[in-house]
Amino acid sequence: MNQTELEAYHAKHEREREREQMTRTHKCAVCGNLLVTPYSPETGETILVCGTDRTHEGIVKQKGVMQRWLEGEPMPIEIANKLEKLEKKERKGK
Repeated sequence: MNQTELEAYHAKHEREREREQMTRTHKCAVCGNLLVTPYSPETGETILVCGTDRTHEGIVKQKGVMQRWLEGEPMPIEIANKLEKLEKKERKGK
């Protein structure tokens, strides 16, 4: 494998890693559902598509827990419980 082929190989795998990471941080812009990364024989790589309908176009970044909480959504119970434990620990330390 020469240098050019090696660079192309690494670039392809980096793109695949980025798409895989985006399935955790982004969602479908049309329906809001999760994204998936199936293999595409046409491109020879994985593609990033809506998990419900591949014809949907566009993706959007999901809002983080803090952003959703600031907009009025309840905090996930796991996080609320951890914060409560930290507050109790701080009160005991004082």
